[in-house]
Amino acid sequence: MTESHLSHVKRYNYERYLTTLFMPVRARPFLWALYAFNLEIAKTREVTTQSMIGLIRLQWWRDAVKRLFEGKPDKHDVIVSLNDGLKTGIEWHELDFQILIEARERDMYDDAMSEDEFWNYCLMTSAPLLRLAMKTTKETEDDMVVEHIAQSYAAIGLLRASSVHRAQGKNFLPNVSVEKIAATIESKIAVKPKSKTPRLFYHVVRIYLKKLKRSGYNAADIDFMSPDPLLALKLAVKMWFCT
Repeated sequence: MTESHLSHVKRYNYERYLTTLFMPVRARPFLWALYAFNLEIAKTREVTTQSMIGLIRLQWWRDAVKRLFEGKPDKHDVIVSLNDGLKTGIEWHELDFQILIEARERDMYDDAMSEDEFWNYCLMTSAPLLRLAMKTTKETEDDMVVEHIAQSYAAIGLLRASSVHRAQGKNFLPNVSVEKIAATIESKIAVKPKSKTPRLFYHVVRIYLKKLKRSGYNAADIDFMSPDPLLALKLAVKMWFCT
């Protein structure tokens, strides 16, 4: 199911897809499986009509991950691919998967987030996934740096999607200015990671943060919202010539 995961991630999470192209070929199918898993749980709100149904769907994923790590994987294509990764010796932790699933329960509710809740949501929906990706590529990095990069990447993503979310009657942003969120992101990415995977996300955040500043902190700016058509080239330059 590698091609299916690849096309799905490329279509719905283009930035993460691009980061996989900088990774060893042998690691890419398992990164695509990880990111396909994340897309499956992230879309729960969109594919269910009631909060309770969404919670039941997330519980299925919670149980499926438990069975996966017990050596009894389901036949779902994402689970099968994750099991293939485990069989190669990738040292994924079940807890990281479970944290990602639990964090998505917040998507079932429309209550506004406080600023602290927003940053915690960014942390829980992104940091475990970055840790899992780094396990896939056998990288290490300071935990705080990983968490800050993950939070910043999630926050930039929520800002870029905020206009679409509002049109859907959802709001993931706290009641603070976009400029304040940007300033917090700036402070969180003050330290450039040493390892390749978090450094790629660091550069993605930097690229879109620059666009946001150029727009006057207008999260609805089309250049900020849209995928950067030169992102692959920009990442290549930054990774190969500017690090």
